[in-house]
Amino acid sequence: MLRRTGKYELQTREKAAEPYRYKIRWGRIAIVPALILVMFLAIRFFPSCSTVAKEPVIEDEITVEYILPRTASNKVGDPEIGYIPRDTLQPLNIEPIAFTYDGDIIDVTIPRDYRGDPTVGQSCLVDYNNRKVIWSYHGNEEGQIASMTKMMLMFATYALVDSGVICLYDTVDVSDEAPLMGGSQAYLDRGERYTVAQLMTAVAVCSANDAAYLLAQYLGDIHDSTGVYGGIRLINEFGTRLGLRRTKIFNAHGLPPARSWNRGLGDGVAIQKYKGRDMVVAMEANRSTPIEMAKVGIAFCQYPRLLLYTNILRGDLWDADSSRHFGPYKMNNHFKPIRRADVDGIKTGYTRGAGFCVTASAERSGQRLIAVVFGAKSQDIRDKFIVQLCETAFDSLGIPIDTIPDDTTTIELES
Repeated sequence: MLRRTGKYELQTREKAAEPYRYKIRWGRIAIVPALILVMFLAIRFFPSCSTVAKEPVIEDEITVEYILPRTASNKVGDPEIGYIPRDTLQPLNIEPIAFTYDGDIIDVTIPRDYRGDPTVGQSCLVDYNNRKVIWSYHGNEEGQIASMTKMMLMFATYALVDSGVICLYDTVDVSDEAPLMGGSQAYLDRGERYTVAQLMTAVAVCSANDAAYLLAQYLGDIHDSTGVYGGIRLINEFGTRLGLRRTKIFNAHGLPPARSWNRGLGDGVAIQKYKGRDMVVAMEANRSTPIEMAKVGIAFCQYPRLLLYTNILRGDLWDADSSRHFGPYKMNNHFKPIRRADVDGIKTGYTRGAGFCVTASAERSGQRLIAVVFGAKSQDIRDKFIVQLCETAFDSLGIPIDTIPDDTTTIELES
């Protein structure tokens, strides 16, 4: 009897302990995702704690506050704005840009990998002052342009601002679709509203796809009430006016085309149902040539204020009411060459299909260059090659780096 009782008591204690043991085991396992969640939230809402934000602080950097003074703004649909009639675009001072090319003026060594294969797809360098192609490497071959698309979006937006059709301080309510964008984002949220200038800043500095989508939606709504689709058609119309014959834009941000869609809208644009919303997506990848992107770069630089956006190193993005739930979004520009005093933008891009690409502007002593790179194998290769192009051209023009004003800061790229 004693043995049976003892055995029974032992088994009872073991069974009683089982739930306790399993509880401890699951509790330990739950710690791991909890820590991951805490780290994600810390990096998301406190970017200064992340390694991305650990960059050298430049005292003379341009911040968002310098170019975004708070002024009265109008809402879309106010009588002062209304809709843009189709014939309103006619008076805009946008003329075709033509280049001359008499062969390469400078010698540039194409970077290659250990197998001897070029690590840059296509490239060109253009003299902004006299519209002359200084150097070209497959400059007329088409390639995907990824987020360089946003350069055309910003140009179209500011052309309408310059003509008085819209204002930088017009406010735009965040739509249901914009926050659903993937890739680089400014994390816009429904219920918030942003000025056109704030959206332009997010597009230029952190290449925010949600801001680009919302900005295109705004342009389309005031152009012909067709939302993003109208904005895309407007961008293409501006491209045609610049003389771009091989540039085709199918979305406003440069993300890869959708793998599937529900119905086509025409012009390579379609509607895709996503989380119950009608998202405007591309059926093809945006494409152009380095020469034509250089034309966009020249048109872009004709509005000096646009370069203030693309030359921002970092800044805080607030909404128009300064009511973002978790404070401003910390924006950082990852295009290293703008830390040099002579480089002031313009727009980078990357997708798997496009590789690393950029259209950049550099100026010394009143001489401006537009450099374009398609299909670089890495960000570092792209950035260093842009610097190499500009240095070689400035040296050939007899404009050394010591002609840069003393009140600017020059930071060389790491070798």
